[in-house]
Amino acid sequence: MLMDSIKNHNIDNTNPSSQVILDLINHYELAQYNMAESKALSITKEFPEHQLSWKVLAAVFIKKNKNHEALKANKEALKLNPQDSEVFNNLGLTLQKLGKFNESENNLKKAISLKPNFAQAYFNLGITLKALGRLIDAEKSFKTALHYQPNYAQAFNNLGTLLKEMGQL
Repeated sequence: MLMDSIKNHNIDNTNPSSQVILDLINHYELAQYNMAESKALSITKEFPEHQLSWKVLAAVFIKKNKNHEALKANKEALKLNPQDSEVFNNLGLTLQKLGKFNESENNLKKAISLKPNFAQAYFNLGITLKALGRLIDAEKSFKTALHYQPNYAQAFNNLGTLLKEMGQL
């Protein structure tokens, strides 16, 4: 998903160079989160309106379980692009990790409204709905994730666990 963002990114003198952005994304994709965090922080300091850098920074913070920092970075990314489904998904995931399940649900539903076939958002919504005790809705959400991504192993696992808990062996 991040590579799609860079491919559609306009480079000019108010943005970091494409090489800097590619380096940032490469560190993230190679799970070199300390380097990715350092680069993203540097870019957001020099180019505070560069939305992709805020988005990557938030994703790094999520991976490093720095949830309060992820929340701030996601909100900054959302200010810069209020129609970014990935940011709404990441914000929903962050809020989920912070135990703010109602807010998580709202943001995940916004991600889905912007990108109706967003399997990961349906998956995250299923986890949130389960935490809210809405098991039937969680089941539907996991099944929808599988509809859009038929080989989604985590969704199969969570659906199976949920069905077992519901007594549907």
